[in-house]
Amino acid sequence: MGVVSDTNLTNHLHQENNDFGPDGVTELYEVAYHNDSSGIYIRAQDGQAFDLKSMQFSAPWSTSSPFVNRRAGSWEILGFSQADNPNLSSGNGTDYATRVAYQTVANTAADSFNGTLVLNSGFQNISAFWIHFIGEPDSFVTAGSAYKMRLDNVVIEQTAAAVPVPAAVWMFGSGLLGLLSFGRKKNSLAA
Repeated sequence: MGVVSDTNLTNHLHQENNDFGPDGVTELYEVAYHNDSSGIYIRAQDGQAFDLKSMQFSAPWSTSSPFVNRRAGSWEILGFSQADNPNLSSGNGTDYATRVAYQTVANTAADSFNGTLVLNSGFQNISAFWIHFIGEPDSFVTAGSAYKMRLDNVVIEQTAAAVPVPAAVWMFGSGLLGLLSFGRKKNSLAA
């Protein structure tokens, strides 16, 4: 998990306390991002493909601190066919050759999101995904009102790679059938 920071080394994520565990003492955290960064970028550590199923997506409309989120627009979630996607922040934030999945989440006073977000079927067999505010592929692209979202409980399913059947199995099977037929022929000659 990280940020897209092709040229801007100040891009970063935040860790925010959102609740306490069942013991009432253990702090529970979620990752947060706002308009001083380029979004949240997640890929598998080994670069393997996965299915992105759902996530806790929290971006309630708010004009008061500490959760200021008052810029009208949408959040974009992009899925990619490869794990490493350089130069994302220098693009337009939406159109990339390796993008294979796309979904938006409204962010307005009348329609903001705070709950479990289920991703569409395009997010199957992706190698990375990126969440950012539409039109803002890097921090502070457009001056204006602040925006902020928090992310937790990302549910993925590892995509199993097809395992090829080695040629040796076919050769073994053919040899075994040959031995069985030779044994039957030998038994019929003896009778």
